[in-house]
Parts: sequence; structure tokens; C-alpha cells
Amino acid sequence: MLKIKFINNCSKKFICFFSDFGIPLGVAFGLGMKNMGLLSIGLPIGMGVGAGFGSYLDIKALNDGRQLNVEIKY
Repeated sequence: MLKIKFINNCSKKFICFFSDFGIPLGVAFGLGMKNMGLLSIGLPIGMGVGAGFGSYLDIKALNDGRQLNVEIKY
């Protein structure tokens, strides 16, 4: 199977994916500090991890020659 990807495909996908895991992280952080105002701190942490991991996979696909020169904007 060809694993051909578009430009920034993994970055966009993993930002959404890891932000879903950031919210429970924020809940755990808020419960641990006994301050639920810190609930929203998990979302940017998850988005940052997702952006970093997605960029790594995009660069890896570019170096392997599996990336198309097309960017889908929606």
C-alpha cells in the first residue's frame, strides 16, 4: 500500500487527535491542584504535542519521498 500524504496532513490530523487527550490531562491537573480553573491548561498542551508529532511525521514523509506537492485547505 502506498503511504502517500498531502502537505501538512499529519499536522492537522494529530493536532485534533492530541487535543482530545489534552482535556483529560487538564482535568487530572485541575483535580491534582484542587483548582478546576486549571482545567483548560491541558488543551494547549495536547495541541502542542500533536503539532510537534504531526510535523515530525510530515518531515519524515517528505524525506522518504511520500509527500505530494498538494495542500488541501478546508
